[in-house]
Amino acid sequence: MKRLTASMLTLLLCAGCLQSLPASEVQAADGIHTYSLVASDASWTEAFRQAQDAGGYLVRFETKEEYQYVLNQIQETGLTDTIFRIGARRDKDSQNYYWADNSNALGGVVLNSPSFWGYSEWMKGEPSFRDNGIEEQFVDLFYYQNEGRWVWNDVPDDILSVVPGYSGKLGYIVEIEDAAPSKASGSAKNAAWNEAYRSFILNQSFLNQGQTYGDEISSGNENVSFALHDIDMDRTPELIAFNGNSVYAGSQDYLYRFADGAVQYVGSLPGSNYNPMTWVSNPAFPGIFSSGAHTGGYWTDYFWLQNGRIVSEKVSESSDSPDGVEQYDPDTGELIPIETYRTENEDLYEAWIDSKNEEGFELDFYTLNDINQMGWDAFVTHYGYARP
Repeated sequence: MKRLTASMLTLLLCAGCLQSLPASEVQAADGIHTYSLVASDASWTEAFRQAQDAGGYLVRFETKEEYQYVLNQIQETGLTDTIFRIGARRDKDSQNYYWADNSNALGGVVLNSPSFWGYSEWMKGEPSFRDNGIEEQFVDLFYYQNEGRWVWNDVPDDILSVVPGYSGKLGYIVEIEDAAPSKASGSAKNAAWNEAYRSFILNQSFLNQGQTYGDEISSGNENVSFALHDIDMDRTPELIAFNGNSVYAGSQDYLYRFADGAVQYVGSLPGSNYNPMTWVSNPAFPGIFSSGAHTGGYWTDYFWLQNGRIVSEKVSESSDSPDGVEQYDPDTGELIPIETYRTENEDLYEAWIDSKNEEGFELDFYTLNDINQMGWDAFVTHYGYARP
């Protein structure tokens, strides 16, 4: 599996040509990966061949990090009206979509399976496999206004034969690999944070940071769990440590970052219950949502990093019995929390609602015992993406 701990992006938008513009160069785990955005009315099959002619292939998003990084760069260039071909398709007699390898053979994870990390990236109701009798075997990426996000959709090979009005709005993304990893600053930086976090966790250095770990049930550290997430989108992840799985109020999450060659304590993210934080696949809000509860009241805060410090925004709160009036779900009989705004940023609130509607992702937390069993490299592969 390609695990991007960082990447290199070449931005391009020109009809039928590939020319590099200035790009940020950092190191991928298995070599440098460059991504070129090409404007072309080519069919998917033509785009596949042209990507090969350029020395690469139609992009294959194998991790959430890779996908989000490319989306951020697309949006920064203002190319939200372009429909991009990506390297996924299915065989005509199958309803399973796969990434196509360099020879256009299919295999690996099924992209429209709930077990795939990108399952929720499909447009609602897709893939549909055919439309009005027209076979749809190939996958495009575009910004869908009705859902307010980038989505995947299955389409015919030659879209223009069906919708001529798309002429001038099509493109594709070429991914090119350099199999020889560079020894540039990107790779050194990646190796540095990787090793620093490894030592910090496996040697239990977090116990010397002055925070209280464990929970109300046990004073030990066996329930401390960890997750990696790039909160400030600088391609170096932050480390989150959860202090236990107690159901009592007072459980807490602690945030660390890698800076100046060392792991630094940033601050705490107060929460309650073992409820892994969620983050939304929305580049406008790359931080984390943290929920808490106390005596029938519930709240959610949003955290991000600014100049190396935690900044928070109160998002929402709810109560089981507002004004003494209790409301129950007629199907389950459970008390219904009544939610209210705590923020003036409606976009932020909508992002939180989206995450609750399974359009966001829960972070993967692992205990020290989990990490020892799975191995450090396997733990790091969860950096940059999470399961729905």
